[in-house]
Amino acid sequence: MAKNNPTSIMQKGIRTATALLKRCGFTPVKGHYSQGFHYNSGFFYSPKGILWYWATSDDRYFPGATPLFRTAKNLKDFVGGINRYPEDEEQLKKLVEDGDRGLLILNLFREV
Repeated sequence: MAKNNPTSIMQKGIRTATALLKRCGFTPVKGHYSQGFHYNSGFFYSPKGILWYWATSDDRYFPGATPLFRTAKNLKDFVGGINRYPEDEEQLKKLVEDGDRGLLILNLFREV
């Protein structure tokens, strides 16, 4: 597994996941994360202020599975958005940038 692979980083725990998100230029939401024995999840804001949710799969049943990322409407939205699975940090940055752009365009159409 590559050193900058989100799977290896995010399954280690909230502290390493938070470091990855900050390194990518995102802002983790303090107090809105969950760390279990076999999975982790949380929220972060993109540089454009869009809220995102992330979660790792249960490593007992899905070892090495890529964490999912999706947009969220609020801090209680654990099911919204389309699940996306970036393979590395660059894909994660691009996924969030593209997702932000899509949501911002969609919101412009809703305002008209």
